[in-house]
Amino acid sequence: MTTRGLVITAGDCARDPATTDAIIGLAKAGAITATALIPVSPDAPRAAAALRPLTEPSRRALPSAGPAGTPALPRPIAVRLQVTLSGRPGCGPWRPVSPMATLVRDGVLPDDPAWPAEHAHPDEVAIEIAAQHTWMVAHRLRPDGIDADDGTADNAPWPAAIGFCSRHALALRLPRDPARYLPDAGPDTHDRHLARVAACDRAGIRLPAAAVTNRRTAADLGGYQALLDHCVALLGTLPATGTSELVLHPAPLGAPGVSEADPVRTWELRMLTDPAWQEAVGAAGFTPVRSW
Repeated sequence: MTTRGLVITAGDCARDPATTDAIIGLAKAGAITATALIPVSPDAPRAAAALRPLTEPSRRALPSAGPAGTPALPRPIAVRLQVTLSGRPGCGPWRPVSPMATLVRDGVLPDDPAWPAEHAHPDEVAIEIAAQHTWMVAHRLRPDGIDADDGTADNAPWPAAIGFCSRHALALRLPRDPARYLPDAGPDTHDRHLARVAACDRAGIRLPAAAVTNRRTAADLGGYQALLDHCVALLGTLPATGTSELVLHPAPLGAPGVSEADPVRTWELRMLTDPAWQEAVGAAGFTPVRSW
């Protein structure tokens, strides 16, 4: 069977304290290979301090593999910059790292993912991306890549993110194949996506071959087993060569937006440590890796 690379990412680190703790737990358990940090959150300094030792080689012996038949996950984990230009309901108030006037409304980042594309000035977006990256470096985290999809496929960060990655030799989470990551997007969105991929190729920016995520709600899925089956099926859609990525947003019950009525993030959290999931990754011929 052809060996394929798979980055297993838990996004939204520092979104709130409960989510931070859950992601730190996953990293310590060897259930993820990467995370993405939100620098504008009040919990970001604590998250950075907790992540820092997990990004450094350990002096202690670490387990070489998970359950029988599953591949070893690489240590340490990678931490990317999750460029964030809008707030999240129940998590704020969030403020930009740099005081950029067009990014804020009443002094804070609005809980509206469309706001950056409609109001933010491109120069201020570029300044804020640089400021968020500098914040991470100042907290002794050196991201090797950027996640720039701040809630919408056509938002303001992309041009500035591509330019920043080009100048600083950073990878960018922009999957080469938009169909898997944006299955419901129209042809115009796909065309813009492919134009960005072409721009990254011209700039020599590293991209994942493909990326998948769970876009189904708890109501759509109906239960945990359906989520597990869905994610295992997604693995089967990934290319036979190159490095792809699974992006999930795990969080415990009680985190903002996570409740008994909408528990899908808790299912994602459970799945990442489920031996059935880990065995499926190995059975599909994937080698878990930190970056593409």
